[in-house]
Amino acid sequence: MMVNLKRCMALLSRGLSGAWLAASLATAGCNLAEPAPFDPASIELIQRKTAADNPAPKMLPLPNLLESPYIVPADAPPGRRPATMPATSFVSRLGDYPRQRLSLEETIQRGVANSAEVRVSGFVPAIAAIQVIEAEARFDPTLFA
Repeated sequence: MMVNLKRCMALLSRGLSGAWLAASLATAGCNLAEPAPFDPASIELIQRKTAADNPAPKMLPLPNLLESPYIVPADAPPGRRPATMPATSFVSRLGDYPRQRLSLEETIQRGVANSAEVRVSGFVPAIAAIQVIEAEARFDPTLFA
């Protein structure tokens, strides 16, 4: 009887030590330090300090006259005036080609015929037909029967 009692005590001590080990491991994760709670005021303080390091540039007064560095004054010397083509140069180049009068209907028809959007939309029916075939193939009765 004494042997059985020692044996029971040994098993009980192993069980208690195992339970104690499991309990200590389970509570070990609970003792970790939690992060500080969210504080928007501290974030705002960091932003204010950073903004103080980068001062804003001095603002010029608002103009009350039309004075722009991009507009060339009319009395500027010829070297500073922009070199532009005369407005009639393009029209004179068009005079080299024969002119053809078109009605509004013909103009619209040519515009639609040469439109890239219309060419692409011409493929929509073929794409839709292929998508129908793909959908029918997904439900093949030989596979799902």
